[in-house]
Amino acid sequence: MRLSRIVKKIMVFILTLAFALPTAITFAQQPISVAINGQPVIFQGQQPVLVNGRTLVPVRGVFEHLGFDVEWNGALQQVTLTRTGQTVILTIGQAGFTTVTSYAANHTLDVPAQIINASTMLPIRAVIEAVGYSLAWDGANQTVQITRPTQPQQPNPSEQVQGDISVVVNGRNIDFRAVNLSRELMVVEEKFVSSVRVLAEALVFGHRQASGVLTIYRWGQEITFPDGESYFMMNGIRHDIPEQTQLYPDSPSIGIDRAMIPTQIVLEAMGYAVDWDLTTRTVFITRPVFAPITITRNGETKVRADETGVHILGKVLLTQEEIQSLIPYAKTREETRMSPHPERQMTAQELIAWNQEYDDLGGMNVFELEILYFVNRQRHENGLPSLTLYPNFNRASRLIVNLMADGHMNQDHFDPFYGGPNSRYRIFNPYTRGGLVENLGGGSNRAGAAENLVNGWMGSGLHRRAILTEGVKPLIGVGSIAGGTAIKIQARP
Repeated sequence: MRLSRIVKKIMVFILTLAFALPTAITFAQQPISVAINGQPVIFQGQQPVLVNGRTLVPVRGVFEHLGFDVEWNGALQQVTLTRTGQTVILTIGQAGFTTVTSYAANHTLDVPAQIINASTMLPIRAVIEAVGYSLAWDGANQTVQITRPTQPQQPNPSEQVQGDISVVVNGRNIDFRAVNLSRELMVVEEKFVSSVRVLAEALVFGHRQASGVLTIYRWGQEITFPDGESYFMMNGIRHDIPEQTQLYPDSPSIGIDRAMIPTQIVLEAMGYAVDWDLTTRTVFITRPVFAPITITRNGETKVRADETGVHILGKVLLTQEEIQSLIPYAKTREETRMSPHPERQMTAQELIAWNQEYDDLGGMNVFELEILYFVNRQRHENGLPSLTLYPNFNRASRLIVNLMADGHMNQDHFDPFYGGPNSRYRIFNPYTRGGLVENLGGGSNRAGAAENLVNGWMGSGLHRRAILTEGVKPLIGVGSIAGGTAIKIQARP
């Protein structure tokens, strides 16, 4: 009898505890339905459910109906919803989620996203309102009523830039590859904001991420963005960022290339001018204008650098510091890509026009100066003096890389119009004699590519010997476009 009373007490306690604890999933007597602007949503398989007083719905059933792409990352247990100008990131079991438009915002959840019967279920009210829709609960009919926004949100930068978008740098239209500009370029508070890769392709910046810090860099410039902070550091100087233009969160589902940065604020801090033309959907970026400089030897001007580019006027032995000072004035390889030469050897008149075009496009470009810098650094590390820059060799090297880009160069360095290395260089200097060597390389456009190319040459026997050539004031010419690189070295002028 005593045992019977104990069992009864235990059963009463268990029943009391069961009624006291919240029920995880509640199945309503009438099924829950969802309607968008009055039109019912038909769910296949798993239906909406109530969990702790919140309606959870299958993610694809609702959000694909609204035009979102739904991506599931099983390893991260993460679902990403993407539509033009909007991204939503939710992780199963986490009491929060992130939305990204032109900047990131974190939201809390009292019921997290979860998997029910193999379906990913989201708390509909919190997510749907975060992307700009209205939601009402019709208790009598057990229906979630979702209403599309009738007025555009202000500001809604993504809708301002839908359609064809152009980025023009110093009058040159950038041809972006594999970049969805409608999602990765926008205007917020009248400021141009873009993904890291938009900036990287437009102005040849490198980028890396480590320990919560995003860094973008180019020759002599390094900008760091501490994660979650409202400022960036440029060469040790702090620049504040308005809240509306802060970074994407550090999320594996986004990736560093798509991290949004306050591009206009960064470029203006570097001295660039940035203008946004909403009518033509074009961003205009103009390089800084520096005071012209000249480099002289024995009273004779050898180098002139100004807003038109870097022009080598005669043979000159440049110090490493002088090369660095010229780089901000130089144009990019894309800006100095010369027009195709005739499908034959150039006439004397065409050669004159070629020389003029070389000067009009800006002379030596950034990549060519970087190649010169790293070649001379290798020579210094091996106890050799710098090579003397020779403008005629620069022009010949630029011709060679155009021949390479047009498919006229074979693996033995011969082309059908000028023949071998010696004859190509002699069209720019008929008196060139003896000791000519030539290195050819690729045309990668990533930051740091010039140093990597020179290091690669140093790891190859013949290329290394060319760089470490000895002689009486050995000469060098450098040519590079976005399709190849060439250097020409003459040991005995």
